Amino acid sequence: MWKNVIINCIGFIGGSILGLQLIPQIYKAYKTKSTNDISTFFLLMNIVGLTLMTTYGVCNNDIACIFTYKYKSIKFIYTFIIDKS
Repeated sequence: MWKNVIINCIGFIGGSILGLQLIPQIYKAYKTKSTNDISTFFLLMNIVGLTLMTTYGVCNNDIACIFTYKYKSIKFIYTFIIDKS
């Protein structure tokens, strides 16, 4: 029982983070009046959210969820590394 509660919490937290991830990017664009830069906090929120959603997919044996979020995680980690280089 507790295992399902924990797995669902991981899914809800991951989904919430992904839902809120654009707020730092919008704030940065508003303050700088530029959309050229990517907010570091946006990228970190995205990576954490996608990692939690991938974990949720693994725990539920959801192949579509695992594939989708794992691919997006790799893409955003790559973006984070390139942006900081």
